[in-house]
Amino acid sequence: MSHFEKNRRIYEEAGVAAHYARAEGLQPAEEVIAREHDEELRAASMLDVGVGGGRTTAYFGPKVRAYLGVDYSEAMIREVRRKHPAFADRLHHADARHLDHADGTFDFTLFSYNGIDYVEHGDRVAIFAELRRVTRRGGLFVFSTHNLARDDMPFRWERSHGLFAAVLGAVRRARLRATNPEHASFAKAPHAMVNDGSFVFRAVTYHVRLGEQVRQLHEAGFSDVVAYSGRTGRRVDLGGEPGDPWLYFTCRGA
Repeated sequence: MSHFEKNRRIYEEAGVAAHYARAEGLQPAEEVIAREHDEELRAASMLDVGVGGGRTTAYFGPKVRAYLGVDYSEAMIREVRRKHPAFADRLHHADARHLDHADGTFDFTLFSYNGIDYVEHGDRVAIFAELRRVTRRGGLFVFSTHNLARDDMPFRWERSHGLFAAVLGAVRRARLRATNPEHASFAKAPHAMVNDGSFVFRAVTYHVRLGEQVRQLHEAGFSDVVAYSGRTGRRVDLGGEPGDPWLYFTCRGA
């Protein structure tokens, strides 16, 4: 079974969908990006991909000119429709690799909460190409992704305060190393599928380095790439390698 299907099945679980439905508020980088593009967003036709439990629906639904939210999990769509009944007819089950929309339909496309990281590399490339297709030329694409250069990569040995914490940390790291036999190669890889313990070690998550992510966006037909710290929302140098667990990006359809 592919990582795509394994991860999708996790997101179909009622408990997981309910968990995401409880999430509220924008991430720091999302707040910054929303302020920077406020006037543009108010006039935009928006596609909200990986809408989950409706965290972003609550903010962008009333803000943009026209809103459409999609998710590959039917359980998530049920939750977001329940939570935001006013947008129920604008929330649909869909596969981001194959969207049923004409070229250049949307002014603003969002894929938040690292949702794009729960597919394999080939599917990720296909999703970027599809989102470029449905985003108009000059339109805004925003997304977040896990950072392979993160400074809290769970395979690293770190000093713990207290014996109990040290033992728990050692057990967790041992399990992570066992579930990621190629972890030694991650230090030099441009991207990797990592079991970082999410969903009780059941999910595998795509991690990517900043420079590689910029390359992928250019290859998909996006330009004007800007990166933001997932922790603070501040812009980061595209030539650097920040240690944030995840990064946000904005770019334009070229």
